[in-house]
Amino acid sequence: MRANFVIPKRPGKYEFTLPKTSKVATSFVGYFYSNVDVHADVSIDGKLTSSFGFFGFDIQHILPRGTHYGTIFLKKNRAVKEFYQENPGATVETHPDTIPRFEIVIRLSTLADDIEETQNHLDSLESSSMKQEL
Repeated sequence: MRANFVIPKRPGKYEFTLPKTSKVATSFVGYFYSNVDVHADVSIDGKLTSSFGFFGFDIQHILPRGTHYGTIFLKKNRAVKEFYQENPGATVETHPDTIPRFEIVIRLSTLADDIEETQNHLDSLESSSMKQEL
């Protein structure tokens, strides 16, 4: 799944629906980027997965069966405001290559190898997090 969304002019909470999963476990790999510098966090199913300042995240997750949602919490978007100040009335049609936008690519897989790879990645993150706490 690939999508581009125009970045809103105002900070706020922006939700999107992910594809429904029918298997017990589904590997979720998401690439979340923007073509301008904005500060945003990403949440999958209500769990904050990324909070690193400038928007640009690669997220891996295991999704259970069911309906899933994502949320982008847009915190600072000075570059978006500056774009519209310099280009009043800009639209996707008038500025297709430069209008501020989120670029999202999501790959879902129920293949055992993909699920195992994602789980190994998550386990390594948890392990390194526990070492840092000690």
